[in-house]
Amino acid sequence: MAEPNLTYPDHCIQEICEPWWVSTSATDLVRGQLVHAFVAHVDQEARELRPLGRAEPTEHTRADYEVVPMRFGSSKPRHVLPVAGMMTHPGERWVLQRGKVRPGILVSLGGTAPDPELRRGAAHILAAVTREEHTGNVPSIDSTLEAVSSARIAAHVIDIHRINATEEDADIAAQRAEGCTCVAGSSNAGCSRCGSMCPLKGRDFAGELNAPNDGGR
Repeated sequence: MAEPNLTYPDHCIQEICEPWWVSTSATDLVRGQLVHAFVAHVDQEARELRPLGRAEPTEHTRADYEVVPMRFGSSKPRHVLPVAGMMTHPGERWVLQRGKVRPGILVSLGGTAPDPELRRGAAHILAAVTREEHTGNVPSIDSTLEAVSSARIAAHVIDIHRINATEEDADIAAQRAEGCTCVAGSSNAGCSRCGSMCPLKGRDFAGELNAPNDGGR
């Protein structure tokens, strides 16, 4: 059986689809759009960019690293000094590849946004800085716990800003309104800090929280 003599464009799908390309000045990406993107070479050996530590102990913008072949099951070396800009999560590696600008077709704009609970932890890297960090003293257990607590508060603020994680705050506010106290778990109204000037005792916040929204407040 003789091989068919295929020619371009007579035996190409472009011949029956008119117009094949449509020029647009829109800036928003759409499915089927012709784009240029950096595409990795597929015939190369996978290599790993392995951070070894900071070039200088107090410098986070430069790091020492090595390039090694990527192997499954290879142990991850312990950093001499962690590099803030090159941290990885468990099971992750920095992959080193060559790429080239090539034309491509945009086949998808992405799926639906994941559940906020799955995205909690929007802050990728946070440092728990103790009070002794810049004074040259040795951190104590109390100052370390204080630093970790502050870092957790900062992480929660980032979650609120990025993924609107306000459920926990709303629950705490409701509990304070119900008990007329800012002390978590207390059954007594008010506290020793504000005394009779406690703002939670001056208004019916619980009633306001439970009242239907009439659109005028």
